[in-house]
Amino acid sequence: MSIIDLINNHEENVNELIRNNNEYHKYLDKSKESWNKLIKTGISDGQRVLVENIEATSGCIGSITSEICYQKGFRDAMKLIIESLVY
Repeated sequence: MSIIDLINNHEENVNELIRNNNEYHKYLDKSKESWNKLIKTGISDGQRVLVENIEATSGCIGSITSEICYQKGFRDAMKLIIESLVY
């Protein structure tokens, strides 16, 4: 597979990798279980919204961190490729 094919198919492959990842599903199930337990405690709508906001914000922080790490890794890989071609 060429680098162009990898770039063109990147989004589809990432989604497939996520769907097929057992650890992802483990944490998704754990999250659902925790939400069900929390709802059974009888939390108020305000508390539910607050927890949803915390969860969404945490997800955004994780996404931004992952994106920065991915970009850094990509730049590092490109530097290695260029250095290997030059030297």
